[in-house]
Amino acid sequence: MPCTEVTLMTRPKPVSYMRGSTARVSSPLVYFVDAMLLVDDLDAARRLVPSMRASLSSTNMFVHVPATRAGAGIGFLPSFMGDQQPDLVRLLPEQFQELLPYWMVLRQESLHQPAVAAVVAALRAGTSAFTESLLGAASTR
Repeated sequence: MPCTEVTLMTRPKPVSYMRGSTARVSSPLVYFVDAMLLVDDLDAARRLVPSMRASLSSTNMFVHVPATRAGAGIGFLPSFMGDQQPDLVRLLPEQFQELLPYWMVLRQESLHQPAVAAVVAALRAGTSAFTESLLGAASTR
């Protein structure tokens, strides 16, 4: 959950988080549009910090990054996206860790097509090469 230094200066900083707690976080949330939360894994922010209210909602995660950087609120961003931004600060990195899966959906027979098989192999190799970053271990800032 990254945010900017300005957000930290203008709103109370959450000092702790415990899974299952109902602690109130007064900073607004930059996250997905509620209609997208029909995907259970995308409901993580609403489930983990239900007191946060949206300041900006978008169907595109690439909108969440600049909105968080502009001070719209605390972004519920993947570590590999937030950690690339030097002006974002992780909040409670030791306490707030949520692993969400990424899926690839395709027809079984498509795997026999050389081009599709090559893309699948490249994605597997690419994600393996960046495991630490994808898990948020590359940086704890």
